[in-house]
Amino acid sequence: MKQIAFLFIFATTFIFTFFEAKAQCPTTTIELNSQEDIDNFASDYPGCTELLEDLEIYGGNAVTNLNGLSQIQSIDGSLWIEGHTELSNLIGLHNLTSIGGAFIFRSNYSLSNMNGLESLTSVGDRLNISNNGGLINLAGLENLSSLVSLKIDGNDDLENLVGLSGLSSLGGSLPNFIQYNPNLISLEGLNTLTTIVSNFDIYSNDSLTSLDGLNSLENITDGRLLIDQNQSLSDLSGLGNLTFVAETLSIDFNVSLTSLEGLNNLSIVGNVLSIENNSYLTSITALSNLQQVGGDLFISNNYDLPSLSGLENLTAINGILSILFNESMTSIEAIKNVDSSTITILQIGFNDLLSQCSVESVCNYLAIPTNEANINENLGGCNTRQEIEANCELSTQENPLSEVEIYPNPTNDSFNISNVKEGTIKVIDSQGRIVKHYNVSDSFYSVKDLSEGIYFVQIRSGNQTTVRQLIKN
Repeated sequence: MKQIAFLFIFATTFIFTFFEAKAQCPTTTIELNSQEDIDNFASDYPGCTELLEDLEIYGGNAVTNLNGLSQIQSIDGSLWIEGHTELSNLIGLHNLTSIGGAFIFRSNYSLSNMNGLESLTSVGDRLNISNNGGLINLAGLENLSSLVSLKIDGNDDLENLVGLSGLSSLGGSLPNFIQYNPNLISLEGLNTLTTIVSNFDIYSNDSLTSLDGLNSLENITDGRLLIDQNQSLSDLSGLGNLTFVAETLSIDFNVSLTSLEGLNNLSIVGNVLSIENNSYLTSITALSNLQQVGGDLFISNNYDLPSLSGLENLTAINGILSILFNESMTSIEAIKNVDSSTITILQIGFNDLLSQCSVESVCNYLAIPTNEANINENLGGCNTRQEIEANCELSTQENPLSEVEIYPNPTNDSFNISNVKEGTIKVIDSQGRIVKHYNVSDSFYSVKDLSEGIYFVQIRSGNQTTVRQLIKN
């Protein structure tokens, strides 16, 4: 009886040990440098389906296939596939469903797509596809639904992003880049992408003619959108559903860009809006729904831009207003509705054909003598601060609010306003800060708690604005 029990225990222990060894996976990063390493993976790690650390597959020694890796289903760490010149597909990874870390696919010169990764549904960190000569599209990645970050950089033959059709969001804190892909014609493949959390840079893709493929993008919730140095980009079609950019929107150095068509639904830019160095830009009318810029507004070095038409609904910028070196600019009338109290510095210069600058927002800003303004090298009438102020006085005579009076003035307590029935009132100190805010319908306007000095009272009624000086004793 004892002999039978012993044999049973021995057999059970042997079987358990055998299968445990059979399914044992490496606990450290595994590096595969040759076809032999790949072919021996199944025998070296029998039954191993989940790698606990990184898998690095380098192509220095003529790797031609990854068939020996077919048992791998998940990688808790990162996956590196780098430096291959004879690898023609990724079919050996057809059972891989998840990568916990980053997926780095770099400097592979013999693959035209990503076929073989059709089971991959998640990548926990950045997807980096860089410097892969011969890569034409990203077919094989269709089942990826979200990414922390995307970098597509320096792929000389890449024509589109077909293969990312399942991607709905880029949801991490790392920036996203599509840059230096000289033959990228379109962003086709990103058609289901609706939300980007962090920075999104579309930079220096010389053959990119439109942004078609981003048609579902609605928000960049916590980052910037940079569209710079894309030499063939003629408009921004493809961004028709974009309404909100949380940080900076930069549209710079796109030498073929003629319009901003595609930004028709954009309403808020949370920080700087930069439209600069677009040599052939003739229209920004697509910005007709833009209401607020949360930082500086730079419109400079757009040599063919004749006016700012399209900015009529812009009411606040909260920073520098800079209009410089626009050689064909003849009108800035469209910025008349910008609240002058949201301008911190005004720059209007080197606009060779601009002679009329006495629009309401500029007049109201210049009405406060301490507000900083740099105005020069425009045509007469808009060549100095004094010239604009003189024209502002003439236009004020045609303003229905020109008869408005504030009294008593000076005052040590409160003031009243005559000849206006509705609207809003802002009291602004000598530093340009809003210190009081009232409605015209309020019974009186107290300044009792303010320090002695000179203030400016901005009165807005309908689409007209005027400014009066108030002395507080």
